Amino acid sequence: MMGRLGYDAVTPGDLEMVRGLDSMKELYGRNPGVQVVSANVMDKSGNLIFPKYTIIEREGVRYGVTGVTGEAYYTFNMTRGRQKKDDFTFGDGKEALRALIPELRQKALRTVVEKSQN
Repeated sequence: MMGRLGYDAVTPGDLEMVRGLDSMKELYGRNPGVQVVSANVMDKSGNLIFPKYTIIEREGVRYGVTGVTGEAYYTFNMTRGRQKKDDFTFGDGKEALRALIPELRQKALRTVVEKSQN
């Protein structure tokens, strides 16, 4: 549905995580045109699963897209037995964004400045 609606990028949510990492990757793999980004969702070894962000250009405007997912609903699902697999860990969303936003701004802006100088 996301691909048909023309989404540029998404961040994983709790519903996509219920069946586990392999199932989530398979779901997103069905629409390779939709980029998946997350600054804080990791596998059990602590590695980010998806890129932290993406830069998109539409009609001459460049913008950065990132996202974070809260841990509360995932944890709730685990305690209630609704989570099928425990494949994920979560970094602090506020800290991830605090560290990432300056880099994201700079990369989006730098590209605009570079184009205007050419």
